[in-house]
Amino acid sequence: MSDQVTLRASILAFCGQSCARIVTTILLVVGFGQMALAQSASLPEQLRALLPAARAEGEVRVFGMTLSPPQIRALSDAIAGFYGIPITLRMSGGSHVAKAAEMALAARSGAPTGFDVFWTANTPALIEAKLLKEIDWRRQTGDSNLNQDSDHRRGIASHHDDLTLVTYNKDMVKPADVPASYDVLVDPKWKGRIAVPRDPTPWAYLAAALGEKQADTLLQRYVAEMQPRILPRVPEVRAQVIAGQFPLGLGTDAFLEIRNGAPIEHAPISPVILSPQLVNILIDAKNTNAATLFGYWLVTPAGQQALSRITGRSLVGSEGTELHKFAQGKKIFFIDADFLSKDLPRLSARYADMLGIR
Repeated sequence: MSDQVTLRASILAFCGQSCARIVTTILLVVGFGQMALAQSASLPEQLRALLPAARAEGEVRVFGMTLSPPQIRALSDAIAGFYGIPITLRMSGGSHVAKAAEMALAARSGAPTGFDVFWTANTPALIEAKLLKEIDWRRQTGDSNLNQDSDHRRGIASHHDDLTLVTYNKDMVKPADVPASYDVLVDPKWKGRIAVPRDPTPWAYLAAALGEKQADTLLQRYVAEMQPRILPRVPEVRAQVIAGQFPLGLGTDAFLEIRNGAPIEHAPISPVILSPQLVNILIDAKNTNAATLFGYWLVTPAGQQALSRITGRSLVGSEGTELHKFAQGKKIFFIDADFLSKDLPRLSARYADMLGIR
C-alpha cells in the first residue's frame, strides 16, 4: 500500500489531479483483486474447486427475502468480492407458505421450480414434494468447523427471523406504555391499533414458545375483542407503524429502519422467539455451484456482517449485529426443525381459520 501511495504522489506531480484520480481507481481495483485472490486461497479445497463452475454459472436465482434492487446489488457485490468471481443474485420474495405450496403443486406435473435456492424456514411442503437437495454442508464445503446453528439436514441456517417481535412508534407510545409482554396483544388500550400480517406463522411461533393454550387464548381474544387490523404482508406492518397509522405492530423487525432514524423501536419482550432461515438448494437448481457458494458465504463472518449491514438480519450469535445486541439479557426461544415439520402446518391451518384468512 505504501508503494501505491508513493506512485500516486509521483503521478500527481507529473500530470495533475485528473490523471491521478484515474490511476488511483486502477490501483483500487488491483488491490480489490489481490484481496479476493487472498480470500480464495484461504478457502477449503472443496470450495475452491467450485469456483470455475460457479463463475460459468454466474448467478443464483433465489426466492425468499424481499429486498430492494440496491440491496440485491449490494449483496451480489459482497459475495463477488469475497470469492473474487462475479456472482449475480436474482432475488424475489413474497409469501413463503404460498410459494412453497405453489411449487409443490407444480412439481406434480413436472414443472420446474424456476429457482436455485428457496431461502426460508418454511419447508414442509417442499420436503414432502422432494424438491430440496439433501446436503451435508460440512462435507460439501470441506469446512469441518462450519457452524450450522442447528441441524436441519438439508439447508444451512443463514440468519434468524423474528416473526413475533412487537414494534412500536416512538412518537405515539409513551415510555410508560411500551409493551412488556405478549399480553399487549389483548390489552383494551390498543383496541383497533395493533397491525398484524396476513400470516398465521407469528401465532404458531407464539404457540411453540408459550404453549398452545396461551397462544390460542391470545388469538381468540385478539380476533374477538381487539378489532383486528390484518395487513397483506409483513413490510406493510412495518411501514404503517413507521408512518403512524398504527402505534403497534406484530410480526416484523425494524433494525434497518431504526438505524436510519425512523421513529420505530422493538418492545423489549422476552422470550425473543427466533426461527433459523435456511438456504435450501432446490433439486432442479441450474446453478448448484454458485448456490453452494452463496450459502457458505452467508454463514462466514464476512457474510454475516454484510447481511446485517445490507438487510439488518443475521444469526443471533453474530457479535456486532443489531439482532445480537437486541437479544442481550433476554430469554431466547429457538423454533426447531421438528416443530417446523410436524406442528407448524397444523397450527398454521388452525390459526388461519381463526384469523379468517384461508
